[in-house]
This record gives sequence, C-alpha cells and structure tokens, in this order.
Amino acid sequence: MKQSNLCKRMISCAIAFVMLLSLVPTVALASTPTGSKEKTWAGIADGDVLVKDTITQIANGVVEHEVVANTTAGNDQKIDYMCRVQLSDSIKIVACYGQDNADRWGMYKTTQQAAYYEENHPGETVVAGINADFFNMGTGEPMGALVMDGKIYHGANNRWYFAILKDGTPVIRNSPDLSDCQQAVGGWVPLVKDGQLCTEYYEYGADDYSRCTIGIMEDGSVVTSVTHGRLTPVSCGRTYKEIAEMYQRAGCVDALILDGGGSATYAARIEGSDKLEVRNSPSDGAEREVSSTLLIVSTAEKTGEFDHVAITPNNELYTPGYEVQFEASGVDTAGFPMDIPEGVTWALADDSVDMGTIDADTGKFVAGEKTGTVTVQMMKDGEVMGSTTIEIAIPDHIYFNSEEVSLGFEAESDLTLVVRNKDRDMHIKDGDLIWHSSTEGLGTFNGNIFVANADNSLNGTVTAVSAYDSTVSGSIHVIVGMLPTVVWDFEDYTNPETGEVIPAADYYCGEKGILSTSNYGRGGKESIEIADLNNDDPVRFGSHSLKLNFDFTNCGAVTEG
Repeated sequence: MKQSNLCKRMISCAIAFVMLLSLVPTVALASTPTGSKEKTWAGIADGDVLVKDTITQIANGVVEHEVVANTTAGNDQKIDYMCRVQLSDSIKIVACYGQDNADRWGMYKTTQQAAYYEENHPGETVVAGINADFFNMGTGEPMGALVMDGKIYHGANNRWYFAILKDGTPVIRNSPDLSDCQQAVGGWVPLVKDGQLCTEYYEYGADDYSRCTIGIMEDGSVVTSVTHGRLTPVSCGRTYKEIAEMYQRAGCVDALILDGGGSATYAARIEGSDKLEVRNSPSDGAEREVSSTLLIVSTAEKTGEFDHVAITPNNELYTPGYEVQFEASGVDTAGFPMDIPEGVTWALADDSVDMGTIDADTGKFVAGEKTGTVTVQMMKDGEVMGSTTIEIAIPDHIYFNSEEVSLGFEAESDLTLVVRNKDRDMHIKDGDLIWHSSTEGLGTFNGNIFVANADNSLNGTVTAVSAYDSTVSGSIHVIVGMLPTVVWDFEDYTNPETGEVIPAADYYCGEKGILSTSNYGRGGKESIEIADLNNDDPVRFGSHSLKLNFDFTNCGAVTEG
C-alpha cells in the first residue's frame, strides 16, 4: 500500500515536471567559434528570454556576444553587442581622442580615432572600440575625465569615469584624483556598484534607447555593451534597469553608463579580417562624430603560422531548400588574417550529411527538406580546419510590424514583414510564402516584395501564408495611391455629446489642451499654436494645421530638443 502511494506521488511529480517544462520558452543555444570555450552570455533582464547568442572571436582574449532577447510574447526584441576583454600583456584598453591627441577639442568618428591611433602606434592593432564620454556638441569637449597614456587632458568634473590605473587595474569610480590613471574616460552614472544594482539611477534612463555601457566582471575581465540601435522591430533599445540586470546577473562588479543615443557605436575587427567595421546600427543611421573613445588594442605580432579557419555565416536561420554561400578566412596563431593553406575542401559534418549538399570547392550549401542543425566544416587531409553551424527551420510566426501601410503608385515594399521561428528572425527565399490580396489589381509580388499598381487608387488586405503550414499567416491593410489617414485635423472640435464647439486653439493648445510640449532644459524654448489658412499659414487639409515653434538662440553648444 505504501509503495503504491509512493508510485502515485512519483507519477504526479513527473507529470507536474513535464507540464512545467512545457511552459519554458525555447532558447537557441549559442553558436561558438571552433575551439572556443566561451560560455553563453548569462545576464538576462527581467521579462526577457534569451533567443540567440552568437559568439564571435575577435582576437586572443577578446570575444563578442551578439545577444538577441525578447519577451515571451515575442513583441519586444532587443539586440546587444557584448564584448568581453581579458586584459593581458598583449591586450589592453586605451582612451583615445581626435587624431590620437587632445591638445585641442574636436569630434571624430570612433573608427577614425582608431585609425589615427594605429598610425601613431606602429605594431599595435585596434581590434574593437566604443564611443565614451558625453560631450559639448559644439566643441567636442568631454564632460568628464580624459586621461591618455598617463597625461591628464580633462578633469573628472565630479562625474563617474572608467579608468585603467597605472598598475593595469580597471576601475569605475568618481574620485577627483586622476594621478594614478594611465587611461580614463568619463561617463554618467553607475548601474552596478560593488555587485549591487544602482536602482536610484534607473529614472534617468527609463525609456528604451540606444545605450553604451562598460562593466568590470568578477573575474577581472572588462565587458562593453552597445545596443544594436533603436530600430523597432529589429531592436527596440534598452532601459538603465535592463542593462543593470544584464550586467549584474552575468557577474558584474561595477558598470557605468557612457554616452548613448546616436553616439552609441561599437566597431570590431573579427578574427580573419583586417578591417575595423561598425557592428551595431547607430540610431542616426550612420556613425556619428564623437568626443572620447575606448579602444581595445592588441600588441601581438602577426605570426604567419596557420591556426584555423574562421567561417561565416554563423548561427543564422534558413528555410528548407535555401542556398547559403559560406565564406572562410585564414587565421594565424595571434588572431590575424592569413592565407588559407592549399588543398582545403568544404564538407558537412558526419551528423549533417543528410541535411543537404555542399560544393567541396566553392562552399555553396543547398539545404534539403529536413529541419535541424547543419555543421559546415573546412577540411584538409581529414583534419577539421574550422567549422560553423546554421539552423534549418520552417516559420512558426508571420506578422507585419504595422497594421497598415500607404504606398504610392508603383512603389515597392516589404510591407514591414517579419518571419520568425521560435522568436528568431529567419532568412526566407522566394516560394516560402504564399501571398493573397483581397482586392484585385492592388499590386503584384516580386518574390516577397509587394509592387503597387500603377494606375488605380485601391486598398485591401494582403496576407502572407507559410508554404509549409497554412495555419501560420499574417495580414496587413495596404492602401495604394490614396491620401493618408488624418488622425488629428486641428479643426475646431465639436463635443459629440453636448454639441459644444471648442475652438481648435483651446482644444489642442490651451491650458486644458490635449497636447503639451517639453525640452531638455538646456536653454531652448518651444511652443505650439494653431495655424490658420485665413492668415496665409500653410495648411494641407481644411482651415487649420499645427505649428511647432523652436527657439535655440540661448542654448549655446549643447544638445537640445
């Protein structure tokens, strides 16, 4: 009897355990370079689920994590570039400014500053870099500390800063004494201090935004963090709270916020490449000229001794039948690019031979109909020179980032299409989606691109259906050749219940108006008013429009908006 009850309890526990497992979101494991011992990034913010962590070797002692996270609902994707640096005799972090000189203020791009540094330091290679301090956008003067190679160019100005001390120790502090600093750049506020979250500063970064951060880990390594950008739905930006949680849960002792927004820049020279390139997508749409920077520098020399092959793409997701062109670069024992030895060939790993075919000479892979992991290798005399993995899957979620799009005649658009599998963005090909339109003549499709018709003003619903599973679909309302929908017309407002007419100036802009304005508090003035067609003001529809007034004459050399 006792044994029977025990069995029942064990079965009950097993069922409960299985049910709990079914509620855990699927997580894509990290894809790591050949021979790398780097572990998956461990720091995930509250409410986030790790979707993907692509680990890329930058140099010996420098590793990049491209961390993709999302909510369980899949509606708030975040991409962060975390670069972990193990300081050593051959890897160091330096402060930089301008043309590697801060005798006068100015502004240069992060990649430009790296190029000047290399020019002035023969034998040293910048393998990664980020922007650093906040600054006067008129002059380029940093707000806080700037110490380069032991020379103090700018005081701390009562602000927190990151420094490499003269004994090589990395620190984050706000001491006014910079005399023991070999390198230092200013920042804003700490997000983690002595391993504890600095919750009192969360209010300064409560909105999703492009962020740049630096942290010091328990093991002594330094980790930089830069968001992909603020490009919804690709990457929605970060709050201070989220970044603090990511750092602390990964083992961070101290973390400091650096300049963000359009300044947030991360550049790296991945192993096998000889070019430093911007890896994130700055929110300006292009790399911005900034004040100080932090550069990760390798002092190792090229050995010319072959070590392995670095292969791309890595950890990407494709549909069955997709043709993927793999590329390879030789890497020497110091992490520098070199020629690939003669006689190498492409091949699929033994556990992937049934996933498709690969051309032994060109590296062109054609996926089969099966789904799963594909390991691609470069071989020489039976030895693996390098490998990478990709995934083959079918869409389980199709949606559009907008409910409606309005297009001109003959305009081409992807209609804000998003196709995912287990929250991971997918590479899709022609034929993966079956397209339908509720309105005849609305437009045509060139693969997965919608082409609006040339003559007729029409609207209708466009639907994309997975060719693999007809239950997976998404729809969007498409308008072709019509005037935009008016949200506010800025005309006099009539109360639908009482019939009372409220003048537009009072309804929108008065003391009780529904619209308000604000600024950064740096000397700017702003106001709104209702423009009137009778006063020859520009009005597109009706008799009124909204007029925005900006006065920056008293701002000086600051950022204002």
